[in-house]
Amino acid sequence: MRFFFVVFLVFLMYTIDVFSCSTIGPNDPSTIQVLARSGSSSGWSNSTNLATSNNSYASNTSNLASSGNYTDYIIARNFGFTVPGGCFVSSITFSIEISNPNGSTPNIIDDQVRLLVNGAIQAPCNAASGANWPTSDTYRTYTFSLMDYCGNPVDVTSSFFGIAISVKRGTGSGTAIAQIDHVSATLNLDTGIPPCGEACPVNLGLPIELTDFSVSNKMNQVVQINWTTNSELNNNYFTLEKSIDAMNFKPIAFLEGKGNSFVINNYSYQDFDIIEGVFYYRLKQTDFDGEFFYSTIKWVEIAKIQKNQVLYDIEGGLIYIYLYQDFSCKRAKLELIDAFGRARAVPNECSYFSKGKLVLDVTCIDINSIALAINTDNTCEVLKIKKISY
Repeated sequence: MRFFFVVFLVFLMYTIDVFSCSTIGPNDPSTIQVLARSGSSSGWSNSTNLATSNNSYASNTSNLASSGNYTDYIIARNFGFTVPGGCFVSSITFSIEISNPNGSTPNIIDDQVRLLVNGAIQAPCNAASGANWPTSDTYRTYTFSLMDYCGNPVDVTSSFFGIAISVKRGTGSGTAIAQIDHVSATLNLDTGIPPCGEACPVNLGLPIELTDFSVSNKMNQVVQINWTTNSELNNNYFTLEKSIDAMNFKPIAFLEGKGNSFVINNYSYQDFDIIEGVFYYRLKQTDFDGEFFYSTIKWVEIAKIQKNQVLYDIEGGLIYIYLYQDFSCKRAKLELIDAFGRARAVPNECSYFSKGKLVLDVTCIDINSIALAINTDNTCEVLKIKKISY
């Protein structure tokens, strides 16, 4: 009897899960931001008004003066979804409350409506209808299939999942104003294993095949950033960008791309400008025609930095000592100190400073040294040396 009771409970739990796999939402976004779009004529003002329907609008900041002019992307993300066990997300429907308060002349058209996955705008599957916007507040819906990963679906629970919208001016004279009052999202769920081969593939949105993008903390002294491409098409250059809040990014490095390439290419950069805290990094890939796309966002946490310690690494016959501050004084005298306290001067011709690194010829340093003394006009710093652990 107990066996049948247990079976009944299992059946009941499964049935509850199955019936819960219908829809979730609509949910409102917690994060709104504006992202530059190459060639745009206008940004967005009052962007946070998208979070609720209250007749307070996000609108383009500048007139779209000519037919075909378009705006930056306005992004709504972080919808706070939780997917029940036994369910998968078959599709997502966004409802966007829009209006063109100046009437039908000039027309406003939704030019780009794209998914945001892991912080990257998706190049395929633009859901924009191309229809004129209504003259009064009206909800328009856009649905995306999310089943292309064959059992490994897009993470809709991520704070970096959402939607990116850009509008353009159509025909007609006068001032072009686009208004968005509200964005919400509804998940459409199903049970079992998601099928393959749906019409909307999801990728990084890049005209490159990016097989690896990683950031790592090297002993709280330097952040190592690496990425690898298997192929590149029309790739001019990469911009490495950094942020403290995952929203406002600043460029920290530019690396030349390979143009058109169908072999593996490895890229790397070391960021010495770090303090205690969490930092976010992303790649901006720019084509020769000026079009650009963003990668997924990676983050790294830096603990309290030890000010009396430096790191060294050996590469190509040179020893690189990474400093926590810039000792660029040309009259600085260097000494290496071994475990017995014996100091050995480093000849000036064997060393130079470069962007936070002291570079030495291998013949000038005893690898068994444990400290570096840097003597300037008024100070003498003695810093512990430790090899980088990769």
